[in-house]
Amino acid sequence: MTNILLAELNELPKSVLQKISISNSEFGITINKGAMQIYLKENRAGDIEIQYESQLHEMTTQFIPRKDLLHFLIAVIDRNKLCKIDL
Repeated sequence: MTNILLAELNELPKSVLQKISISNSEFGITINKGAMQIYLKENRAGDIEIQYESQLHEMTTQFIPRKDLLHFLIAVIDRNKLCKIDL
């Protein structure tokens, strides 16, 4: 499943991919942009669990349908300030 998720992340626009680094571990996928980290893992229902900082030192966990993953990640990565993203 993780390999499929990694392949999907490679579909992000090049302008976004240039801003981030992506790493894979047994626990899931981590996306880094400077000090910002986003954690991804797929749950049994096929949705993607995403954890990211929405307030200073406060992690938010959201479950995103696979079809909305790239759109949601672009919104999180391109934020100008910490905030929660709603679809």
